[in-house]
Amino acid sequence: MRRATRLTAVWPPVAAQPAPFCPSSSPSQFPLPIPWSVTPLDSWTTVLFTTHYMEEAEQLCDRVAVMDHGRIIALDTPEALINRHFQETAIEFVPLGEPPHERLTALPGVTQMILEDGHPTLYSTDVPRTMAGLFELVTEGRLAFKDMTVRRATLEDVFLKLTGRRIRA
Repeated sequence: MRRATRLTAVWPPVAAQPAPFCPSSSPSQFPLPIPWSVTPLDSWTTVLFTTHYMEEAEQLCDRVAVMDHGRIIALDTPEALINRHFQETAIEFVPLGEPPHERLTALPGVTQMILEDGHPTLYSTDVPRTMAGLFELVTEGRLAFKDMTVRRATLEDVFLKLTGRRIRA
């Protein structure tokens, strides 16, 4: 009787690394640079890194696979993923009371609004005009808010757009 032998070779070498860098209490404070123990030994080594923290993935990874329910739904460099899904700037704020959804989506420059846990994120192609519209709503008494942030889109925004929900680790 003949025995079948199966040999699997992986080239370039792959090192799997779970996400050890983020303290669970504050994912935005992970230490950089990457510890030497997970730094590729040479240019032919691939590190397969898993994480739930989009900020960490955006800073540490050359390529990112966005997964949802066990399926890869997007794969590219962090910058390419962000640019493919967003040319806009994100404007986030915490409304005091119920925000006027229809008025917010109709503001100049707003291409979309994502509402999560009652907090709107507006994506704008013209931030000065959108901000002027927001402050006009405040002056009219139709909107009150606190903690406004204006930022470029991130991998977290891409994940939210592709899956409809934020990741919670």
